[in-house]
Amino acid sequence: METAKMYTGLLDWIDITKIDWNILSNNENAISLLEKNQDKIDWYDLSGNSCAVYLLEQNPDNINWEYLSMNTNPNAIELLKTNPDKIYWTYLSINKYAVRLLESNLNKINWMFLCLNESPHAIKILEQNLDKIDWVGLSRNPYAISLLEQNLDKIDWSYLSLNPGDGIERLLEANESLINYNCLSMNENKRAIQILERHLDKINWGLLSKNRNAIYLLEKHLDKIEWEHLSCNPNAVHLLEKYPDKIDWEYLSSNSNAIHLLEKNPDKIDWNMLSTNPNIFKINYEYLKQTSMYINAEIIAERFHPDNISKFNGWGFELSEQWCL
Repeated sequence: METAKMYTGLLDWIDITKIDWNILSNNENAISLLEKNQDKIDWYDLSGNSCAVYLLEQNPDNINWEYLSMNTNPNAIELLKTNPDKIYWTYLSINKYAVRLLESNLNKINWMFLCLNESPHAIKILEQNLDKIDWVGLSRNPYAISLLEQNLDKIDWSYLSLNPGDGIERLLEANESLINYNCLSMNENKRAIQILERHLDKINWGLLSKNRNAIYLLEKHLDKIEWEHLSCNPNAVHLLEKYPDKIDWEYLSSNSNAIHLLEKNPDKIDWNMLSTNPNIFKINYEYLKQTSMYINAEIIAERFHPDNISKFNGWGFELSEQWCL
C-alpha cells in the first residue's frame, strides 16, 4: 500500500492559502497535494520525505542529495546506489535502511552518526569496530542495550536516560544514582516511567507533559501539568477537551489527534504548526477499498493454495474431507 495514494487534498475546512508549503513538503501525507502543486514544493525538504521518492525520481535535478541520504524509503536507497558520487556519507551513516550499503563502504562511514543508527545491523558493525564507537551517541541507541551492558564504564547516563530500548530498566534500576531525571521524563519506555513514579520529586513535569506514555501519571498530578507541552501530546486530547481554557493553540495545531478541536476553532490555529500535522488531509477511501480487495485476494490465494491445505490443522482450523477434494 502506497502512503502517497492514501490521501488526497486538504480537509474541506482548511484554508489552503494559509498553509506553509515549505513545511508541507516534509509532511509524508501531503504527496498527492504536492504533486498537483509542484511549483510550491521545497525540494530540499521533499528530498528527505520518505513518501516522495517517486516525485524525486521524476525530478532528479531538484534532489538535495544530503537530505536524500537520510531518506529511509528503500527506493531512495536504490537511487543513492545508482549515484554513489552524490551520497552524503555522514547522513547516510544514520540511515537505518542503508546499513547494507554502509557495510560495503566502511571507509566512508561517519562512526559518530553510525552510533545513532537505530538498526540491529548497525550495532553488529559497531561490535566489530569497538575502537570507533562514540559511546555518548550509542548510549541513546535502543538497539545497543546489550553492548552497553557490557561496557558500563563508557555509558553516558544522561543519554542512556533517554534510551527507550527494551531492557533499559535493568541498567537504570541498577544505577539509579546516575539517572538524569530530566532526560528520563522524556523517555517513553513504560518501565522507565515506572521508575519516575518512585521519584515524583525528581520529575521534570514540563517534559513529562509531552510524554505519550505518561498520561496515567499526569492524570494523577493535574496541578503539575504544563499545558503548553501537553497540548502537543496526541494521547492527551481527552484532558485538553476537559480543560479547554488551558489549551495552547500553537502546540495543539500540530497534534494529530486534535483535528476536531482545530476545526471548531480555526481562528486560533497556528498555520505553520498545522502544516506539520499528518491528519489535515482527506483519506482516499476508494484507493483503500481497492487496495484492501487486492490484498484480501492475495491472502486468500496464498492461504488456500493446494500446498497449504495440509497446514490448516496446525493453524487451528479443522478440515472436513470436502476441503481436500
